[in-house]
Amino acid sequence: MSEPWASNLYVIRDWTVVDGDTIHAHDVDLGLNTHRSVKIRLSGFDAPEIRRGTEAEKHRGQLAKQALTQLLNRADRVFVRFTETRSFDRWVGEVFADDISTTEWMIEMDHVK
Repeated sequence: MSEPWASNLYVIRDWTVVDGDTIHAHDVDLGLNTHRSVKIRLSGFDAPEIRRGTEAEKHRGQLAKQALTQLLNRADRVFVRFTETRSFDRWVGEVFADDISTTEWMIEMDHVK
């Protein structure tokens, strides 16, 4: 049985991009005047690392982080649909910038390992 929150979209009001596949959502509006700060691992892909690997891999990781930051900053609204409860210290979810799936966009833009 899936979690009841898994099909819902929640508004993210403030965020910081950690790397190409993780954001820190400082204010997720869960409804009923309930807000939460969580790290969200974007589902469906792995971005290049920014702290490990070769210099070329780290550079690709920085480009992925910059691209995700620009996409989210251009959006009027940012949403998350949680898909799994935890991955290490992060929740897992699909994040949307307006009507754009960040997962699909990052894959299309080749910001994946």
